[in-house]
Amino acid sequence: MGTSLFCAENHPFTSALILASGNGTRMGADVAKQFLEIKGRSVLERAVDPFEACGYIDEIIITCREKDLSRVAELVNINKWKKIKTIIFGDKTRQESAYKAFCAISDISEFVAVHDAARCLIRCEDIDAVAEEAFKYGAAIAVSKVKDTVKIIGDDFSVVHTPERDTLAAAGTPQIFGRYEYKKAAEFVRSSGLSVTDDSMMLEMCGIRVRVVDVGDENIKITSPSDLYTAERIIEERSMKS
Repeated sequence: MGTSLFCAENHPFTSALILASGNGTRMGADVAKQFLEIKGRSVLERAVDPFEACGYIDEIIITCREKDLSRVAELVNINKWKKIKTIIFGDKTRQESAYKAFCAISDISEFVAVHDAARCLIRCEDIDAVAEEAFKYGAAIAVSKVKDTVKIIGDDFSVVHTPERDTLAAAGTPQIFGRYEYKKAAEFVRSSGLSVTDDSMMLEMCGIRVRVVDVGDENIKITSPSDLYTAERIIEERSMKS
């Protein structure tokens, strides 16, 4: 991507929204998945750590369930995270939780980074890469290139089309957008009663171009017990390389 025009001392003020208010029912555990531990640290801690360390992130807003507030606050205190602006209760849907967190960012914020806490293996350098693209182009998201051949299926459960694999990518987070572009898109979706599965969709609906940054295949989302084992393996391999 060439030489960056930005650095930790010279970048737009950026707020990170860490969404951790899901139930995680598919995990089948007694506690919410954001509090499950992977190699000695909880999913939420591993999600927040790289944003706390990232020079492009200036403040962090965490969403959680009301009943988890004291537990999240305890983690903030234990870890002595300095960028936490506030912890707020999430809403009924991810879409509404993200918007609620967005409404809590500082007045001086110019960019917003939306991240699912369940993607707890994101690296600081990945956040940097997405942020730099967003700062240059207004909107950028983390993706992972699709390795499988994907089929478009019709109503009769037969193959309609096979898209070129090189044009496909699985969307992940962080997704980083200019504050006003995000506000415009979120309010359009809310007023139209539309439902989206990620924040990039909102901007796409408004005709805003979104850049993609391939962060590799380790940015997995913790959704089932097997993902915990995969995450452990990834962490062990990273440790061996460092």
